[in-house]
Amino acid sequence: MDISFPTHSSIKKVSFEYTTPESVRRLSVKQVTTSQIFDSLNNPVAGGLYDPAMGPVDKNGRCPTCNQTAFQCPGHFGHIELAVPVYAPMNFGSMYQLLRQICFYCHRLRSSRVRVALTTAKLRLLQAGLLMDAVDLDAWLESQSENNEADLEAAEDAGISTDHVLRLDESVIIDRLHRHVKHLIQKHKADGTVLERKSAALQAQRQAVIDDFLKKAPTSNTCAHCKSQVHGLHRHANTKVFLLPNKKHASSVSETSLAAEGMKYLTPIHIYEHLKKVWANEHVLLELLYCGGMGNVKERPDFRLFFTEVISVPPCRFRPPSVFGDSQFDHPQNTYLTDILKLNQRIVDLRQEPKTISEEEAEGVNEQDPKFANLMQSWIGLQEQVNYLFDSSRNQPLSGKIAPAGIKQILEKKEGLFRKHMMGKRVNFAARSVISPDANIET
Repeated sequence: MDISFPTHSSIKKVSFEYTTPESVRRLSVKQVTTSQIFDSLNNPVAGGLYDPAMGPVDKNGRCPTCNQTAFQCPGHFGHIELAVPVYAPMNFGSMYQLLRQICFYCHRLRSSRVRVALTTAKLRLLQAGLLMDAVDLDAWLESQSENNEADLEAAEDAGISTDHVLRLDESVIIDRLHRHVKHLIQKHKADGTVLERKSAALQAQRQAVIDDFLKKAPTSNTCAHCKSQVHGLHRHANTKVFLLPNKKHASSVSETSLAAEGMKYLTPIHIYEHLKKVWANEHVLLELLYCGGMGNVKERPDFRLFFTEVISVPPCRFRPPSVFGDSQFDHPQNTYLTDILKLNQRIVDLRQEPKTISEEEAEGVNEQDPKFANLMQSWIGLQEQVNYLFDSSRNQPLSGKIAPAGIKQILEKKEGLFRKHMMGKRVNFAARSVISPDANIET
């Protein structure tokens, strides 16, 4: 990077997308492995949170990664490899909505095939910019169902099984739906009568379709596909998910009464494996639900968007240590990163395998083992620290002190990064006045 010869360009658009573990690793220049930050001589420790590869800490230092001075170095990201996956804090609510829609036995969406196909068709139309066609799709499908009622009555009069006829009826409707959507997309592409995919009306309708599907879980106690019993779910503080013995007990259950209900604690490994199988079976609709509004990205995210496997560590220049005399003190944001590193190492020591967790641990067959209890306690603690790193509002220190700010707190409100540091500020030797309506003042 040579700031004396800047590259001139014009920005046409800005888009946001989920980062994958691979993209975080590619962005990183150093894996942070130790919670120790400075040695006895106050020098940054290699592999620590102030590793020189992420940028010089000293103002007179030079970055070994880009060979620039502390003023010129833009800073470089590092990363922390988690020994076990944890839930992504910002996507926990969406993940829980999806869990209520799936069957834990056949790993399919519990909704009927027609409802899944209808939602898929609406999202495809909206992705193609066909707003009114997506809105009118319910009425079109209702007309198709009415046309098939006569065929159903004739089949019943002939003594054919009703269930068999209904299955055939579903297949016919779904096939007609796919052909209708394909015809609409081809027709409007030829005419050029489509909306911009980023228009506010399209985005609002897309969100309404997604909310209608995810927030209205099927009320039946059995799966529409495998006819197995549906179990209730209970969430606790964005850190735990419990599987209840019966769907009827899913509402208004306190954590203290979960044991009496015969509940089962599902670790992130359990949820990870379940969603992996569901995504393989229902990837068409799920990609439209969670990735359809992202355009043509190079790395389309999958079920892993609900989990955090790699933590991105900001460059040193954005976490500068405080210097008081001959002593250096950590930046407040390092508090959560240090706790994550300590708990991560504790889990590695307990398991003695840093990459994978055994099937026995995942199934919880050794729940009375003290080692297993310590592993679960450390795992939950790691989840909490990752949650605090993103959003510290739930962190209530026992000492009564104010919790260090998380990423959300750094960005939001008037004291956040955007409004306080990147937007206009009051300065000395400047005046302001009231602007009243005046025909001579330009807009």
